[in-house]
Formats: sequence, C-alpha cells, structure tokens
Amino acid sequence: MKLPVFEQPHNPNSSFMHVRVSPGASRSQWLGLMGNQFVKIALQAPATDGKANAALCKFIAKEFQIKAKGVEIIKGEKSQNKTVLIAIDKSKLTELLIPLLATK
Repeated sequence: MKLPVFEQPHNPNSSFMHVRVSPGASRSQWLGLMGNQFVKIALQAPATDGKANAALCKFIAKEFQIKAKGVEIIKGEKSQNKTVLIAIDKSKLTELLIPLLATK
C-alpha cells in the first residue's frame, strides 16, 4: 500500500500527509485512500469559518495521540485537498496509518 506520506526534509521528526476532506458528514472518520494521492477523511464539522480545518487538526491529533499543536495545515486551507504537517516521523506515521485504512 503506497501512502501519501512524505518526510519533512528539514525535520525528520515530522511528516507531510496529503488529505482530501469531506466536511459536513454525519461523523468524523477515515474513508480510505484516493489512489495514492490522498488520504480521505470525513469530518462532521461544516466547511465554514475554518471549522472543518480546526476539526481536521483535532481529529488527526486525537487519532495519532499527539498534541493538537503537532498538526498544522500548510497548504489548502480553503480547499478540500490539503497538505498537513504532522509531528511524527514518516515511519511511525505510516505504521499508525496502515491499520486505520486497512478496513476501508
């Protein structure tokens, strides 16, 4: 399984993940992969006033058991396609992500 997860070149303890967000869902959950380009995530929060962006960071932090400040949207704040910086190294992020997506 090829995941859209990339090492952060200036800090090997952080990784980038490309996500596609579906706001306004009945519940927040992992939806699986979109090809090998995006991890798809449904969010209960609406796409207004930055609520979905905040919910995305909170969801990822909770799922990976890190502090909320360890997740930052670095590209795509006004788009469904986003690049997220996560304070976890690439190998650990991949290890955590595979079981979450395995059943999707």
